[in-house]
Amino acid sequence: MFAGCTGSGGENESETEQPTESTSNLEPADLRVDSLEVQPQKVEITEPFTLVIDVSNHGGQPGQGEVWYTVEDSEGVREQGSSLVDLDGGESDTLREEFSFPAVGEYTAAVNPDRTRGVRGRDFSSPLAVMPREITYGTTFENAEGYSLNVGEMQLQDSYEARSNLTGETETVKPETHDLFAFVRVSIGNDGNATGVAPSPNNFFARVDGTAYELGIDPGLRRPDFRGDLEGIELYDAGEVPAGSERSGYLVFEVPKSARESFETGWSSRYSPDQVVYWG
Repeated sequence: MFAGCTGSGGENESETEQPTESTSNLEPADLRVDSLEVQPQKVEITEPFTLVIDVSNHGGQPGQGEVWYTVEDSEGVREQGSSLVDLDGGESDTLREEFSFPAVGEYTAAVNPDRTRGVRGRDFSSPLAVMPREITYGTTFENAEGYSLNVGEMQLQDSYEARSNLTGETETVKPETHDLFAFVRVSIGNDGNATGVAPSPNNFFARVDGTAYELGIDPGLRRPDFRGDLEGIELYDAGEVPAGSERSGYLVFEVPKSARESFETGWSSRYSPDQVVYWG
């Protein structure tokens, strides 16, 4: 019941009613944004973050308003929305909205002053950094295109044996540009409801000491007939994957010797190059 409502003074009707404070004697409503914060301010792609906005009525009378917010990067607004507030005098409320982004980038969450109405304190903002996803080998990552990507641990070798296309004999193959071959098994599952095309092997890369290395063997150009310890393995390549099925094989990179101490397998989306994942 708002201030200013009165009731009977009792059975004695001659008894004088006591006056109460009317809302008209209170300070007008004064709704303000007290703070805006992103929690946490650094996340990995697809991980949730929460936009928290505190609003208070610094006046005495009830007041209503609407707070609009945006989350944007250098290319424009990525998320926006609003929340209605209805506060009694001296009352506070906290607005919470949860989001996640699939791409690496620097973002800013802010009150939208052009659309916010009935609420003061509109110059609040908070930064957000979305980083590449870093997960352990064997962990599955579900990308924005509806595929489950799983990368197994890598195997380093200074050479491999393969059947020569010219002589038919088994020959030893050494790296051409670096010191070692890195063999990495990947499997791609189609989580959708229809047949799709699995991501290209060229969307994967190796990272050693912060430097990226492309495929050492492109299955679209060369498919070694492996012998010895690797006999029977197949290179991973893009192709159709029925709904509920998976496609698997090996990626081969040429990397420096320091890969023995520092090696990660990376993937980035062909549709969104800023969607980056590292297994290590």
